[in-house]
Amino acid sequence: NAKRYFQQARRFERALPRLERRVGAMEQALSKAKAALDTVEKAEDGDALKAALERDPRAPAAGRRAPARQEPRVKEETGFRRYRTSEGWMVFVGKNDEENDRLTHRYARPDDIWLHAHGASGSHVILRREGRNQNPSRQTLQEAAAIAAYYSKARTSKRAPVIYTLRKYVRKPRGGEPGLAICSHEKMVMVKPELPPSSGAEEERDI
Repeated sequence: NAKRYFQQARRFERALPRLERRVGAMEQALSKAKAALDTVEKAEDGDALKAALERDPRAPAAGRRAPARQEPRVKEETGFRRYRTSEGWMVFVGKNDEENDRLTHRYARPDDIWLHAHGASGSHVILRREGRNQNPSRQTLQEAAAIAAYYSKARTSKRAPVIYTLRKYVRKPRGGEPGLAICSHEKMVMVKPELPPSSGAEEERDI
């Protein structure tokens, strides 16, 4: 038995360099894939998209009025629930799986904040940055998280965990069902499921 174990150990030692090379190659491939994903996500930003169009020789010549590109984005807002936090930030909430897809993957901008109840099915929630450079305060973040918990299966819980991250770190798995999303760089906050304190019938409306 000892002889057999020594032979196995020598085989493992001989195979170790080859395995290390394979691991290194896989890490390099993973790094390239992440870089490519970041490039695609950044291209979703309107400014980056505009710059790409300006570099494209097929773009409209100077002096010609290009077709308005804002109309499709306005249409994307249709049907979302909308709230305003006590500090004036806008919060958008999907009503079903299809709207969750549109809200997260088509309407939200890369630097908006994406929230979702952790471990429970529910609505995708977007905290719109609206051109702000600063991050939302803890109060604003908690209010948005409370909305995400309220529109989830955790609504009846006294306190519920909600994850949040930048929208650019959220993606839909290839071939995934509507409403399915995978995120990274997420953080978690515990909140009581509820709507903003100032929210009334006039504060929740479809747009």
